[in-house]
Amino acid sequence: MKPSSLFNINLIIGVALELSAILLYNPITNYFYSGGSWPIGPFLLASIYAAGIYFIFKSEVTYVLKLFLSYWWVLVVAYFGAESIIIYFIESSEYKYETYLIPEGYHGLIRIEFGKPDGEAPTVEDDQVVLKLHEDGTLRTSFVRKPYRHFADEYPRFYYLNQRGTRNEIKQVGDTTIGKDEVFVQYLGTSLHERKFLVCTQKEHEAYFN
Repeated sequence: MKPSSLFNINLIIGVALELSAILLYNPITNYFYSGGSWPIGPFLLASIYAAGIYFIFKSEVTYVLKLFLSYWWVLVVAYFGAESIIIYFIESSEYKYETYLIPEGYHGLIRIEFGKPDGEAPTVEDDQVVLKLHEDGTLRTSFVRKPYRHFADEYPRFYYLNQRGTRNEIKQVGDTTIGKDEVFVQYLGTSLHERKFLVCTQKEHEAYFN
């Protein structure tokens, strides 16, 4: 066997090992994670990948190519990391929290429809978009919800609004300070076009889901 052939085989083996580590990542990680031995999976994959680097550096290709074939993932991580940071700052500069004003004393389902050309325009206050619901707990608004990557699942702020215009914040499900007969908000469903929540007491909450 010629030396050049041996070096080519080393290169093929090295690349094959790296690809194996990448393709086996999910099944191996899930297998050991399900078995309660999560660190073993990543350790085995790292060992396979390291073996791939060993064979690549034994091959007779340029040093720059060896570095690229061995550590290309660093460039990928750096690219997506930089992209994510840039997108985060862009989104944070334009994102507005949603604030819902609910008629005082209202209990039951609230439903907000977004992106309706004939809907009501929201009010913008500093870092928030204020949406005032009708007496029946519904609202059609022209406000368009954008598909933000980092802020898409932010929970809105809820307030009871009395006739004097005073806002009283409503707690959200999971708050340990909610009293037995105190009203709180339960998330039901959300999308870019519609959001649903339940305004209820603990007793009403149990009745709704049972």
